[in-house]
Formats: sequence, C-alpha cells, structure tokens
Amino acid sequence: MTDFINNVLIPGAAGGATAGLFALAFVVMYRTTGVLNFAHGQLVMLMPLGVLVVSDLWGLPVVLGLVVAVLVLAAVVLMEERVAIRPFVQSGHAMPWILSTLGFSVVLAELMAIPYRAQPVRFPWGISAKAHDLGGIQVSWAEIAIVVAFILLVAALTIFDRRTTTGLRLRAVAQDKDGAAAIGISPGAASRLSALIAGGIAAITGLLIVSTQLVSPELGLTFLFNGFVAAAVGGLDSLHGVIAGGFIVGIVGQTAATYMGGNYVQIAMFSVLLVVYLTRPHGLFGRASVRAV
Repeated sequence: MTDFINNVLIPGAAGGATAGLFALAFVVMYRTTGVLNFAHGQLVMLMPLGVLVVSDLWGLPVVLGLVVAVLVLAAVVLMEERVAIRPFVQSGHAMPWILSTLGFSVVLAELMAIPYRAQPVRFPWGISAKAHDLGGIQVSWAEIAIVVAFILLVAALTIFDRRTTTGLRLRAVAQDKDGAAAIGISPGAASRLSALIAGGIAAITGLLIVSTQLVSPELGLTFLFNGFVAAAVGGLDSLHGVIAGGFIVGIVGQTAATYMGGNYVQIAMFSVLLVVYLTRPHGLFGRASVRAV
C-alpha cells in the first residue's frame, strides 16, 4: 500500500493538480467566450521566464522580476484576447479560433526562445522538490503546494462566480451573450476579464511547476493536452468539474506510467476521455446548453 501511495497516488495527485490548473484556465475562458485557448501553455511559461530574464540576465531583484513578469503577462493576455480570440467569438465555427490561438502560441514560443536561445533553464527560486519521509510516505513541499493551490483556486473562483456581482455578470454572459448585452453587460469586457483571470491562473501555474521542471517555451505544451483532457472529462463549463477531471487524469496517467510504461500514458488518458464522452457527452459535471427561442 505504501508503494502505491508513493509511486501512484502522490505523484498522480500532483500531476492531476497541474492538469487541473490548466483545465481551470480553459474553463474560465470557454464559459465566457466559447473558445479554448491553445496558447495557454506558452502563457504559463511566460511568468517564470520573465522573472528569470529580469533577475538572472538583467541582475535586478527577484521581487522586481515578479512585478515586471506580471505586467508583461497581463499585456500579452490582453493582446491575445483582442487579436486572436474576440474577433472569432461570434464566427459560429471552431476552426478560426483554433488556428488563431495556435498561431499566437507559435509566435509567442519563438519570442520566448530568444533570451536563452531555446535552452531549458533552471528556476532557482522554486519550492523545494526534495521528498520528505512522513511515516514511510514520501512527499515534497512542491507536490503539496500545487495540490493546495489548485484546490484553493477552484474554491476562490467558485465563490467569485456565485457570490460577487462581477461573477454573476460573467455567468450571465456565459449563459446568453445577447441577453446579457441587452441588459447592459458588455460581452467584450467579460471576455477581457476572463482572459485576465486565466492569465492569473497561468502565472500561478508557471511558478509552481518550475519547482520540479526546467523553464523552456515548450514545457507548457507538455501539460496542455493533459489540461484539455481534464477540462473535457470534468465538463468545459464546470468550475468544480476540473477537480474531478484533474485528479482522474493525473492518477490514471500515473497508474499507466507506473505499471505499463510511459508509452501508455496518453492512451490511458484518451481512453478515459472516450469512456466519459460515450456516457456523458458534456463531461462528468458539464451541462448541455439549452436556449429558449
């Protein structure tokens, strides 16, 4: 049992929390715009890379690096929302925004490769990834931090979504853009705010995952597929669904890696997605959109 906890449950939960953080950003954007942001992997890496550029290459304080990285990330997020997302929200087809967000991700990845010439770099200010023995259970502060941060973020966004005026406005736009516009709620403003919230999730995700990974423009892409599967399994319109989706994806993937080998991880996760969609076409907690005409 201890081997299962150490080899499957703990790393699976940490991996699931990582996938869940990606899924959470997907859901935040999708609920308001109907768009899945395939540039999110690069946005996740922009925060730690920005800190490294300011603090490592320029030799300025880490705190200043954090401030600059946040401002740059916010500017990039708003730029992407304006040029690669909002123009295609009302198109009625998925292909335009798939291509636009993928194109934005390629351009951003090329720009992010410039400072370190596309070489992976260690992030020296991350949370300790050293495993500690707790009665035979091996766990690190980095693993604990990402699970706790994931659950707290989902809880905070759920409260924001249900208990605040701004959250209720975003829900109104998510349910009926035309109806929301008719009562004075701007879908454009809702789209920008959702993009900034997703960008904030990207910043936190990036600073957490580089505790155990090297910083590189391609790193975010490694987790992007897992995040998409987690969002789809939980339901693309469900905030709390990302908890189930994330941990299912993480534990199933880690189980496959431990007992069958790394080559079977993607197969196992896709199989889970297939089974869920055959029985629940909108995900475990998703709902079919119903609109009265």
